[in-house]
Amino acid sequence: TAAAFVAACTSRIGLLTSVMVVPYRAPLHAAKTISTIDVLSGGRLILGVGAGWMREEFEALGAPPFERRGAVTEEYLRAFRELWTSDSPRMHGEWVGFSDIIFEPRPVRRPHPPIWMGGEGEAALRRAARLADGWYPFAHPRAPAIGSVAALRRSLARLRELMEEAGRGPGEMTVALDAEMLFDQDRAVREEDGSRRIFTGGPGAIAGDIGEFAAEGVSHIQVLFRGDTVAQVTSGMERFAAEHMGKSARV
Repeated sequence: TAAAFVAACTSRIGLLTSVMVVPYRAPLHAAKTISTIDVLSGGRLILGVGAGWMREEFEALGAPPFERRGAVTEEYLRAFRELWTSDSPRMHGEWVGFSDIIFEPRPVRRPHPPIWMGGEGEAALRRAARLADGWYPFAHPRAPAIGSVAALRRSLARLRELMEEAGRGPGEMTVALDAEMLFDQDRAVREEDGSRRIFTGGPGAIAGDIGEFAAEGVSHIQVLFRGDTVAQVTSGMERFAAEHMGKSARV
């Protein structure tokens, strides 16, 4: 709903779901909604997806079993692709079954909106290598797997191995990073060992972090501008543009 609203209010910016928990929505309905937003936005949608993590939400929504969320996510994504690309969509899986249907309009972006797979662990990497156009990990203080350039480098090496097993080349994968839980342009946050937390501190520090991650192949980094009013949020954006975007050619 929010993506459709923003699409109508804008004309150039890209739209990213961050992230859509795939098992929460009936697959044909979700595929239709996504396709409609892509058409109405003129092909500006990127589909950030995840398998979910909160059992209580699965139960409240009457979604498929929490324990099977990975398998459900993969099957639903295959259904999306079939619906978006086939002239005569047909699928008979464990969770999804359809045939003899018409699915229109298809997405503007061909063959379909890019799918960015969220998650940092082995299962998410495998899912990204098999099914996604991008890997979109979430960096936060309690999940140090992506908390440094060295950690990212190790994860990317594993992702490349898995992509090779899947018969894909590394150039087929966009790498994005959700750093909203780390980002702080007001102060340099210190870790327990005294080191500066990445994406915190002054202009030079944050721009340097962005440059290092970009050098490893990260093409998109998401930050969060906090505030209780529109003016506070836009002020944070304007400050970032002034202090950081001119400090690194990567920004």
